[in-house]
Amino acid sequence: MKVCLGMLSALACCNVAWWVEYKRVKALKEHDLFGNPDAIAPISVFWLSPQFVLMGIMDEVALYCIEDFFKYQVPESIRKRYALVLTEAVIGRGNVVYIGLIMLLDVVGMKVRAEDGSWIADTVNQSRLDLFNAALVVVSIANLLIFAYIARFYSYCDFPEEEDD
Repeated sequence: MKVCLGMLSALACCNVAWWVEYKRVKALKEHDLFGNPDAIAPISVFWLSPQFVLMGIMDEVALYCIEDFFKYQVPESIRKRYALVLTEAVIGRGNVVYIGLIMLLDVVGMKVRAEDGSWIADTVNQSRLDLFNAALVVVSIANLLIFAYIARFYSYCDFPEEEDD
């Protein structure tokens, strides 16, 4: 259940990021500033606050869930020696997968939008981060559905406490 809450906060974070970026691009277009690398968006920086709050919640929930999983689902003999290493390995693997996803979305974005180029350009005003964030929303929904499907088949293990020698 805790993992699901973390995934829901990730989905909310991506959704809010998409919405804010959509509003920013819309404001730039309304003021004929879109594509101008030196333009300053006519919206407040405080529009970014909700997504950063949600990102902080997501980070803490994810870390807590990983540590909780290793605390209760890994034998004590392994947990004593490798808990921190396993936690960092999971987070590191997630970061590598995320970087690969960014590269994949960038390539797909270039293919889909051949006339405009990449979604991630040299400056934020030339980029289409609204489309990138929308793609992240779709990926987050797919991730949540896959997790829900796999979680149905998972059964928790009870490892007996081992005595210290």
